[in-house]
Amino acid sequence: MAKKIVIAGGGRIGSALARLLAASGDYEPRIVEVSHQRVNQLKEWGLPVVEGDCLNQTVMAHLLAEADGLVAAVTSDLVPRLAEMGLLYGCHFLDFSEKIEIRQQIGSLLKGRHQDCSLSIASGCGLAPGYVGALAEDVISRCDRDDEITVFVGVLPQRRTNRLGYCNIWGVSGLVDEYFNECLALQDGKVTAIAPLSQFESVTVGRQSYEAFTTSGSLDHLVSRYQGKVKNLVFKTLRYPKHLDYMLFLLDDLQFRKRPSSLSNLMLNALSATSSDRVLIAIETTRNSKKGRPVLRVFEGDEVEAASTRLTVAHACCVLDLIFAGDLSPGEVTVAGDLPLDLLSESSFFEMFQAEKEVKKSLAT
Repeated sequence: MAKKIVIAGGGRIGSALARLLAASGDYEPRIVEVSHQRVNQLKEWGLPVVEGDCLNQTVMAHLLAEADGLVAAVTSDLVPRLAEMGLLYGCHFLDFSEKIEIRQQIGSLLKGRHQDCSLSIASGCGLAPGYVGALAEDVISRCDRDDEITVFVGVLPQRRTNRLGYCNIWGVSGLVDEYFNECLALQDGKVTAIAPLSQFESVTVGRQSYEAFTTSGSLDHLVSRYQGKVKNLVFKTLRYPKHLDYMLFLLDDLQFRKRPSSLSNLMLNALSATSSDRVLIAIETTRNSKKGRPVLRVFEGDEVEAASTRLTVAHACCVLDLIFAGDLSPGEVTVAGDLPLDLLSESSFFEMFQAEKEVKKSLAT
């Protein structure tokens, strides 16, 4: 019998998730969306949707009373309130938030319950830290105390169309968070907070040149876990050349560093949207010289759906499969990036991660 899943938010991720779940036949999704215009668009696409505010108890009560799971495809600030609703109505819960403080808030909600909780909660699903975290840990777990690991991830337009070399592919507010917040890394085996947009280097993947620099959030959970077990571990974002120079012009010369919300609005309104993206994931370790090429994955979107969206919802679907298979510990918050590749691969949705484009040449720095 199909599991009933309520999806709070009918944006890019929520709608793609509903489409993938419905196509599987194993799930019966229903989107809750507040925008009347967006509701009409979702109906035109044939997606099941209810118009209303996902934080409205009256709107959600009937839906959640009959649901098996609740997915928060909304901004991070709304996630704890939705988690509380899920717990109240006995629904398994899943979100896409990268923020540690969100997981901590959900954990506090769990501790506040007086009875045993049989519900599973997975936080931080998606591309990074979700799938990327699993891929990175698969590599890191085979390293030793002297190894140095750099994880490179880029979500980029397939073609550069402006000086920034960037488009509205992913959430702009999340991008600004990554550029503003400190990055956790391991240096000489110790957890260290380093500045974002630092440790610049040039890299080549295939025949394309990119620049790489530190950004926050994606590997924080692995940094703490592998303290003292590997020498260095750092996460870097890949961008087209000169992106960093233009960003520093905006942040420092035009003083947007003091006005992050203004920067978000500027980029949201100025950058064109595209689904023709390229997702690059490369993991370089000091063992590469002994064991061959670095881990390398390349995925490309098309006019219908961005690769970053497809991978994000595929990971969430894998996690839902694991929840209903009983593979997640009930009554606690599972960091979705902690779910190993071999466990994720038990889901039929994992096949979407196998279709990466082959790249002939290794990562070169």
